[in-house]
Amino acid sequence: MKGIGLIFALLAVASNALAAPAMTPAATDKLSRAAQQGYDVGFRDCAAAVDNLVKFIHEDDQNYAYFGQWSATDPNRETFSSLTSEVYNDGKGLTAFAATKNAAGKCSVVVTQTVVIPNTICATLRETTFKTWKEYAELNGDKILEDPTTPNANVVLTPIGQTGCLLLKHIVSYGLDPTPAKK
Repeated sequence: MKGIGLIFALLAVASNALAAPAMTPAATDKLSRAAQQGYDVGFRDCAAAVDNLVKFIHEDDQNYAYFGQWSATDPNRETFSSLTSEVYNDGKGLTAFAATKNAAGKCSVVVTQTVVIPNTICATLRETTFKTWKEYAELNGDKILEDPTTPNANVVLTPIGQTGCLLLKHIVSYGLDPTPAKK
């Protein structure tokens, strides 16, 4: 199993990729299980955008559980959402992916990842992993930090008891080109 440090590295890469105008999977790529579920029920136009983000968060497609939700009447024109869960050697993460095709015909995707880190206090994470992130705002006493590589990715670190930290990373990506997904 991979550790929380690798997750942070992947999230930084994902944040950089979200700024890119198009997210096109290679012709040989197979959809991740979470994106495939959406594709199979009719969520076609933005399945590739979801797939790219799932693959940024989950390095191994077999190491996470997933639960999808979609419109029963018109899945391709409504929001598709997938909740994933992965256990790491130093914590557990839940990630919600939500995507829809917007009025301009582009894909908007929101990713919210929550990671419970039971044996590291938030101040340590702030001083190490997130030392280059700027304070952006405050949320009920917790600082919201902004990713220095993109203004649409933020993290909130919330203490859990005396020894742990709850990390919430929130990424909003607008205007991704819809790419036909490969089934």
